[in-house]
Amino acid sequence: MPDGTFRLAIAAESLTPWKTPAQALATIRELGCSDVQLCSTLFPGRLELTVREAWDLRRRLDALGLRGESMSTFPYRVSAESYIAFLKRVARAAPALGLRVMNIYLLPFLAAGKSDDEVLSDFARAMEDLLREAAASGLVFSLEPEYFDLSRNVAGLRRILAAVDHPQFKITFDACNLYQGAEEPFPFAYEELREHVAHVHLKNGSVFSETHSPADEKAFPFAPPFEDRVMRWGPLTEGALNVHGILQRLVRDGYGGVVVLEPHTRDEHKQMRFIADEIAFVRDFLARLGACD
Repeated sequence: MPDGTFRLAIAAESLTPWKTPAQALATIRELGCSDVQLCSTLFPGRLELTVREAWDLRRRLDALGLRGESMSTFPYRVSAESYIAFLKRVARAAPALGLRVMNIYLLPFLAAGKSDDEVLSDFARAMEDLLREAAASGLVFSLEPEYFDLSRNVAGLRRILAAVDHPQFKITFDACNLYQGAEEPFPFAYEELREHVAHVHLKNGSVFSETHSPADEKAFPFAPPFEDRVMRWGPLTEGALNVHGILQRLVRDGYGGVVVLEPHTRDEHKQMRFIADEIAFVRDFLARLGACD
């Protein structure tokens, strides 16, 4: 893992459903954060982003006093070929942006009838050329675990790491997604994967209750054997995850990247409240640990 004190970042995708790119970036700065997790919604060409667009965004970030060292774009309805082409564009634009980590997914490689072995083989083969681009630009590709594919647990992530086997390929530690994948995220998954972690996402989750949970916090089912249950994405301090323990370990272990807050809700006003409350909570906890972001 990187050395140093981590910094707090806000995922731009947490704001762009309701705000223009300019408004989203300005809001993040107004909330007192100096780091943003970038996404394709900040670029005019979206998945067709160019180096010129990257330089334009970098100038806007610099003017606001923001850093964009990490980026993530969830690939809804994108083919594997289109996704790899997009990631190559990201690698070429990385030096202009000052981008250090690109968060990626297995999703585009999934298809009906394909086994985990076939998905893994296709993914590893596609990553070979992409990682050559990454090495040239100093970019790390960091795989985010998801409940619906092989990355859902430690065993699957270890298989993926072994198949790709490249120093520019790492893991995003997302405790909430691992929990949804029916894995113990902390301390077990963290301890098992710690040496491979290049990026951290922080949100909380619990089992959604139709009678007690807010409807706009209802997410998606858990992985087997708990597929009859649905995830609730709620406030960072209200969930099944040991958020205090995770933050304490990141500080103790000298994690030096960004910790990205990415609350999920379908209500704009609640989203803004979640973001503000989570920034305050994390900063207060870090202050009590004698750390800072």
